[in-house]
Amino acid sequence: MPPPSREAAALVVGRSHAAAWLLAAAREAAAPGHRPQLAGVARPARRLAPHAPCPKIAAGKKKEPKSKAGGKNKRVKLQLAKAEQQRRDEHEKILTQLRQVADEDISKLKSSIPGEACPTTPSCALSFLEDPIDDIKSQTPPIRLSQEEREQGSRPNIPLSKALALRNKIVADEKLKETTLIDYTTYISFDGSKLITTFADDKDDDSSILDFTVHCLRYDDIVHKEDSIRYRVFLSTAFYIQLKEVESIYMDDEQTETEQFNLLWRHLECEVEHYSDITKAKLIFIPVCAQRHYFVYCINLIHQHIDILDSIDYFWTVTSPDTRHEPIKNKLPFMNAAFQKVSGNKFPQIDKWSTTMINLPKQAGPSDCMFFLCKYMEFWDGERLYTNINPGMIYRVELMHYLMFHPLNQADLPDVTSDI
Repeated sequence: MPPPSREAAALVVGRSHAAAWLLAAAREAAAPGHRPQLAGVARPARRLAPHAPCPKIAAGKKKEPKSKAGGKNKRVKLQLAKAEQQRRDEHEKILTQLRQVADEDISKLKSSIPGEACPTTPSCALSFLEDPIDDIKSQTPPIRLSQEEREQGSRPNIPLSKALALRNKIVADEKLKETTLIDYTTYISFDGSKLITTFADDKDDDSSILDFTVHCLRYDDIVHKEDSIRYRVFLSTAFYIQLKEVESIYMDDEQTETEQFNLLWRHLECEVEHYSDITKAKLIFIPVCAQRHYFVYCINLIHQHIDILDSIDYFWTVTSPDTRHEPIKNKLPFMNAAFQKVSGNKFPQIDKWSTTMINLPKQAGPSDCMFFLCKYMEFWDGERLYTNINPGMIYRVELMHYLMFHPLNQADLPDVTSDI
């Protein structure tokens, strides 16, 4: 065989060199941390500084598995529920203490009244001594508004013992049950039987009793608080009843008033006709009944907001006040329009004011809302309640006595009750 030519030999050598280079490159590529090098491109210098870490790692946070995150949220919820239960337990403890104190006070008062010292039974509840009225007189002197008391500028407080004695006397006397004991108008008239039923501890309240109370509060401001005449304005429950019926101010022509709005502002005009200038009032009390519950909306012209005086403990009942109060707040534009109409557009634009739920003593009995409402109207001064109200105390008999012996009561009371 002839020897290979020079060109053939060069080709063989070139191929062997290429094979050797490829083999070396393959070995280098297999080494750890190798980065491939393109032909004709200079290899960059090795970086000594590490790469920038991931943002979550830099912040020192690692993504937790879903199971761990869910467990953490569950622990937080349990802690919140435990804290809420502790608050409720403390709240119930306070209410229980107040009820116990009130029950003890009432028991002491009842034990000092004839017919109340024995255990509570139907026969005992109606039992009196042969001449109980003399005993009642000796223990509870009569409360009548004397000239001296009128000059003191405030009406006297009614002892609960006297109020209880009056109620027990009516319960035991069949003649008193048939006698009209409260009479003010055609719509406000109560005989003894109806009065005892209305003021029973477990009965819902009668709006006519509240309306008579409103008239009595107006009278008391004139007689006992001359400086506060026109300072406080008390409206009857009929105002809100009419307000509920208003759906719009004008008819479709946007000029003619609707019949409901016309009745509303005319009713308001009648209610405030005894006040020379409604714009000078500082507190306007509007009793409201919604969902069989009584409370007060107070137009506070001192601080220019609307105070909501509500005796329901919404925290304890685990309910929201919005359910009851939002429909009333939606009626504020109609209420404002009625006040503008009556005042000749001189009254403040109350529908622009904020509404504030005032923190006040709450009722403990299921049906005591109207009696707390009366306390709120009488003692709220626009900033605070300037009297102590015990949530466990029952104020029904006190209000009954107050209304029976009020000068506005037109009933011809028999002598047997005049000195109780």
